[in-house]
Amino acid sequence: DGMEAVTASGYAGHEWLGMEAFLSTQMRSDDPKLVYCYQHFKDNIRDIVLAGQTCGINTLLCTVPTNISDCAPFASQHDPNLSPQQLKEWETQFQLGRQQQQAALWQEALSHYDQAASLDDSYADLAYCRAQCLKALGRLDEAVKFYRMARDLDTLRFRADSRINTLIRSQSSALAKQGAILYDMKQALEQALDTHALGREALVDHVHLNVKGNFLAAYAALPIIQACFPDDAWIEAIPSKDTMSDVMVKRLLYDRQESARLDLTMYYRKTRPPFVNQLDHDQEMERLRNAIYAQRRQHDNEITEKDILAGLETRRRDPYINQRYGQYLVKNGRLDEAVTLYEAFLKNQPFNMTLRLELAYIQSQLRRQDKALELLTSKETPYRYSKKNALLALAIHLVKSGRFLEAESLYQDCLKLDSDNIDALINLAVIADEKRATAEAKRYLDRVLKLDPTSTKAMINMGNYYVKTNHPDQARTWFVRAVEADPYSYLGQIGLGVQMIRSGDVNGGIPHVIQAVKLKPDFSRGYDILATVYQQIGLDDKAKACKELKQLFGE
Repeated sequence: DGMEAVTASGYAGHEWLGMEAFLSTQMRSDDPKLVYCYQHFKDNIRDIVLAGQTCGINTLLCTVPTNISDCAPFASQHDPNLSPQQLKEWETQFQLGRQQQQAALWQEALSHYDQAASLDDSYADLAYCRAQCLKALGRLDEAVKFYRMARDLDTLRFRADSRINTLIRSQSSALAKQGAILYDMKQALEQALDTHALGREALVDHVHLNVKGNFLAAYAALPIIQACFPDDAWIEAIPSKDTMSDVMVKRLLYDRQESARLDLTMYYRKTRPPFVNQLDHDQEMERLRNAIYAQRRQHDNEITEKDILAGLETRRRDPYINQRYGQYLVKNGRLDEAVTLYEAFLKNQPFNMTLRLELAYIQSQLRRQDKALELLTSKETPYRYSKKNALLALAIHLVKSGRFLEAESLYQDCLKLDSDNIDALINLAVIADEKRATAEAKRYLDRVLKLDPTSTKAMINMGNYYVKTNHPDQARTWFVRAVEADPYSYLGQIGLGVQMIRSGDVNGGIPHVIQAVKLKPDFSRGYDILATVYQQIGLDDKAKACKELKQLFGE
């Protein structure tokens, strides 16, 4: 029940929310403002091509592949001219269609969806549902049409729509004499995967290619790139796809460990808006969790030091290979070797902030705080940190490593620069709690909540404070507030769930604990709590399943 250390952003009150930042800026496909967006995009393509021509080089214009078959729209809006009576009838038909679709009665569902479409066919989710039913009925060409329509009608416009790719193709043709060359990446992936509706086989989310998709896209580009250099013999013959795939896996050191890391990263992103608003979000997350569980049960051989060194022989300046080797050395306690590795790399690429951070963390771990700070604030890189943000980054790393006293010193230095820094104050409360200075922890949290009454992290830690001081009612109140403020925080959910179970409300508490492990599928403590509770109430099968998951993700 100890307080939870939080990740320092360095920008208290101004954290970048990613895709969440655009939730309030929906735009229908018939919005007049889109005309200007398309025109600006067209002008930008032209400017890029002409800039290349000025430099004597050709420009490869690539179409943009998007996930349409396994990515429901992020948001939908009705025709604003729909009357209240029409809207009510539309909703009735749509919900009847959903019920039939969930019962796998595809034709019956389509009938209801068609009736809804006769009232308003501009609702993106409706187009997606129609596509799913048509696909299930084997009417693939019709399904593709509606998958594309669903994407184009999506009012959170994160995916390149049909018009964007049409512009890329038309501009590559219009500017051919200026050096524009088309690489139709979307079409190349569709051909490679024998589909006209790209999905999870090529993309990890709505737009980002997975490892397979990246490889297929790169492989299909080789002949086009080769044709751009007819007088150069840099590729005499393109190896087979299987040969190149094996080379890619070896050179990228792509093993089960790396695959699992990527899968969990994507999972965490999908636990928050706008993904949670998608029509099939629950089914998608269940599929991802099962995939993560299955992957964890595998016992493939991991990448060895020999494998990494073999990669470095041919790709000495590759930042990714150097990072993997540095992480391997740190994991095995060879910190000085990792320092030597990163220092040598940064002499050639001083602007690489990823490896600069890695080196700073190691120097901090070796108690060389001055060197660590210099690395992050150095003028050698255009991406340098301010001193305050450097202190925050190093301090949170020390907290996560259990080095609380050293972290405390850095956080106090941060407060000298910014006395109201919320990240520093919260983590000083965590450190005070670790030192069993609960009154001091409370003072820090009171300061945070005075500065920012909406701080979920402070609410959760305040709940933990009242747990430790044996005030269960106050603890529950704070956890309730935390969950209301941020229902996607697994720490808020687990805190509230445990408090409800302890107070005797087992049936009310279990769903919160379940939600915690859904938000964080590698949360072994959550599975342990569920296993204990299930065993106490006689649900032995569920207890057994949770014990297995606890062991699967146990430290």
